[in-house]
Amino acid sequence: MSEAVVVKEREGGKEVRSVDEIFKLADENVGKKAKMEALEPPGEVIKSVLFQHQKEGLGWLVHREDPGELPPFWEERDGEYVYVLTNYHTDKQPEPLRGGIFADDMGLGKTLTLLSLIAFDKFSSFIAGDGVNSAGEQFVDDEVRCESAKRKGKRGRTSKGVSQSQKKRKTQKAASTSNQKASSSSLDETPDVLSTKSTLVVCPPSVLSTWNTQLSEHTIPGKTKVYRYYGNRTRDAEELKKYNIVLTTYTILATEEPWEESPMKKIEWWRVILDEAHLIKNVNALQSQAVTELKAKRRWVVTGTPIQNGLFDLFSLMSFLRFEPFSIKSYWQSLIQRPLSQGNQTGLSRLQVLMATISLRRTKDKGLIGLPQKTIETHLVKLSDKERELYDQMKRKSKSSVQECINDGSLMRNYTTTVLLRLRQICISMALLPPHLKSLLPSGNIEDVSNNPELSVSSSKVSALLELLLAAKDQKLTLKSVVYSQFTRMLLLLEEPLRAAGFKILRLDGPMNPKRRSQVIEEFGAHEQSTATVLLASLKAAGAGINLTAASTVYLLEPWWNPAVEEQAMDRVHRIGQKEDVKIVRLIARNSIEESILELQERKKKLAREAFG
Repeated sequence: MSEAVVVKEREGGKEVRSVDEIFKLADENVGKKAKMEALEPPGEVIKSVLFQHQKEGLGWLVHREDPGELPPFWEERDGEYVYVLTNYHTDKQPEPLRGGIFADDMGLGKTLTLLSLIAFDKFSSFIAGDGVNSAGEQFVDDEVRCESAKRKGKRGRTSKGVSQSQKKRKTQKAASTSNQKASSSSLDETPDVLSTKSTLVVCPPSVLSTWNTQLSEHTIPGKTKVYRYYGNRTRDAEELKKYNIVLTTYTILATEEPWEESPMKKIEWWRVILDEAHLIKNVNALQSQAVTELKAKRRWVVTGTPIQNGLFDLFSLMSFLRFEPFSIKSYWQSLIQRPLSQGNQTGLSRLQVLMATISLRRTKDKGLIGLPQKTIETHLVKLSDKERELYDQMKRKSKSSVQECINDGSLMRNYTTTVLLRLRQICISMALLPPHLKSLLPSGNIEDVSNNPELSVSSSKVSALLELLLAAKDQKLTLKSVVYSQFTRMLLLLEEPLRAAGFKILRLDGPMNPKRRSQVIEEFGAHEQSTATVLLASLKAAGAGINLTAASTVYLLEPWWNPAVEEQAMDRVHRIGQKEDVKIVRLIARNSIEESILELQERKKKLAREAFG
């Protein structure tokens, strides 16, 4: 599509709809199609029983992949197709937008729902006319596949959207067949691109173990062929075509981005699923570019936290989905971002319509799965006299240094960022500070903490944590807890005082390889009395995609700028499989930068709530 001028109020002397009228009409159309009805997964593959919300989500996913209707904001007029937002005309029927944003809250079982979706690709053997792929396995084309979904849904009916799209497809098929063939064959006929029925799943390393576990727990053995594209991996694209699912990581795709011979680039995937897709929030990052350039018939963005830092995070998701014109930066800024930044209510309204058009988001507070209660407590910690003195000195010194930089025109963002980091570290433990910090402060007023590791022990935060853990242990000896920190060194410093207090501990952090991560998670989840009761976990390495329901208490040693990261960490514990009430304890230094971070978090949470309002 060309970058046509955004629709104006008038065109050729005729009244035309304004942009906001167009969005309002789209909103009404979304409302008509919003109702979801349950769809059962293929019993030939999926052995687990889905919750009601998962069955409804499966119906929505199937409908989004084969909508049988024009993409959002397209209309048919007098034999032509018009994109009403840009007034772009064409005589070729546009391809449906197959996919979208699956943004259910963390812990609601998105992975099982996605496995159920993938299962429809292979098992519909009771329908005549099934095809066979290169691996000798059965598959069906889009039309038969949707009919399969409808029949399988007898136990839990398919959504009206699916059955209606089936009828529409029959009437539209004749008009669109030649166009669809042209668009698909252009890739199929390219010598270097192979068409396949395989689904590519991209996720962070910490989530690989989750997919492996979910596959073993929820699918019948031998029914789903999985290739793990990490570590020692094939360079033969033909080999990958033999598998139903190919698992890989964002890091591997980024690493292979410059390599033209990567098998990832030689395949047009049947479906690409980006799990924990908020990792591509920076559209300019190499891993974001690598996944966006993947060839696929269906594209899914999967994340419980689609907005991490701000609403511009969503632009990267639009780019991956290739949802024009919102995947074009100038359009995103003019239609969505600029009105929002100017406080214009129409910007928020447009964004809400856009999200309603292509996304599904349900939250745990709706009681969908009957999870035990989750409570969040803020435990204010008073800094010791020595910590307060150092904190205030650093704050005063940083203000004067920043002013000097302003005066001579050499203000650097990196310097400001470093000062904020040091203030946050003082709130946790002075043992985190580097030795050269003494040069920024009056001599003699600070000890060399690098040679005094016991100052971790004397940290006000650590003392408060120990008191809370011991009090919880007195109430229930076998109670398991997760202690999160973003500082890997802090996790190491905590080991000695916790062991001295009689706790058996495990550690889960970034440098661990996937195998060791899986071992730690499995060991922590064991129920034997001899196992560890405290898991020291890196906020980012253990904050996404893993199951820590063996614990029922979470301690956040410090706040993080991004509330979504914290929410992910909490929900490793508060998710399907949790049997106990969950308590979250946030340790916050009183009268410090940490209280300001909490205020920033609230503003970001409000943005995320409004976007999906």
